[in-house]
Amino acid sequence: MTGALTRTTRTSVAAGVAARLLRPVADVSDVDCEVDWAGPVRLPLANEADVQAACGISHVHGRRYGRPTPLRVDYASVVAGVLAAQGVLAARLAGLRWVSTSVAQAALLSVSQYLAGASVGERPHGPGGPPFTTADGLRFELETLDAEPWQRFWSGLGAPSAAVRDGWRPFQQRFATACCPLPHALHEAVAAVGYHQVVEAARQAGVSIVALAGELPPVDLPPWRGTPSSPPTGAPRPERAAGRRCGDRVV
Repeated sequence: MTGALTRTTRTSVAAGVAARLLRPVADVSDVDCEVDWAGPVRLPLANEADVQAACGISHVHGRRYGRPTPLRVDYASVVAGVLAAQGVLAARLAGLRWVSTSVAQAALLSVSQYLAGASVGERPHGPGGPPFTTADGLRFELETLDAEPWQRFWSGLGAPSAAVRDGWRPFQQRFATACCPLPHALHEAVAAVGYHQVVEAARQAGVSIVALAGELPPVDLPPWRGTPSSPPTGAPRPERAAGRRCGDRVV
């Protein structure tokens, strides 16, 4: 990957992600890849925070809090690195020599479903939502795709039926809306019991829960494993398509 990425000194996270993803590939030095902050977005974007604010990530993430809130990770830069790696592989297969993307384009792609919803007048619910906190101070997330297990879980914890009913729709739609305002009575029901009681209620109801722990140390594993193979003896090698060094955009 060394030498394949250009103009990435200011987008080092994206460059690092792309390089790591392309590590199993034998040689991509014949494809130049350009990653910058703004790309075709005509704004003076100079860092991750600028991109998140300008391209909607802070707005969408902030729905849960009731105000624009940036993600405290280089999310858009990582997505840009993935796009860059995909572009390099696509260019290599197509016989092209140059691809480009930007952190801003990656950010817009990541919020595209929310942009689509807003363009047809969808109104997200208000702020609030999980995680839940038990009486012994342990925070956890809850997952179920069906209303029946949801009802059994909360009934097992003694939550009011009206709160269980009113909480299902925002919970079910939380991935589509990026927010999940739940009745306060549900949080109160959890806060009145210990985590072991929550685990038992989840087991009986058939829902999944996961306790939230601190940050785990990073594990340096390759994103995939591949075994190089050679074409059968006598098989013709594919012809490389002609491409302009700075004119063919793949990403």
